[in-house]
Amino acid sequence: MSSAYEFDYVAQEILFPIYPVIADDMLRYTGVREGRMLDVGCGGGHMGLSVLKAAPGLRGILLDKNPEAVAIAERRAAEWGLRDRAVAVVGDVQQIPLADASIDLAVSRRSLPFWKDLEKAFSEILRVLAP
Repeated sequence: MSSAYEFDYVAQEILFPIYPVIADDMLRYTGVREGRMLDVGCGGGHMGLSVLKAAPGLRGILLDKNPEAVAIAERRAAEWGLRDRAVAVVGDVQQIPLADASIDLAVSRRSLPFWKDLEKAFSEILRVLAP
């Protein structure tokens, strides 16, 4: 089993109940309920899709550097009925393939240990976030 499927198994079978709770907390804390959301290092998409379920005014980009994870996230978006509001994209936080100031909310769960250069990663996230 590849690492993408192993991580997805843990997220789906063990951690799943926590995603809606974290999503609600993020939305309450930020007040963002519409616009574009970016899930950085999305894995199987649980975090970003939970945010989209809780905030129907958001559209989401699920970003991961692992093509297998992106395929899992894409499949899950369809299964959750969110395919029309979520797009899964292969890409790296070190060079996010989005325009400056094009994202209203950036989320991530458990991807930080995989980021090679934290300064570059956070610089990229700040670059794509709208003021």
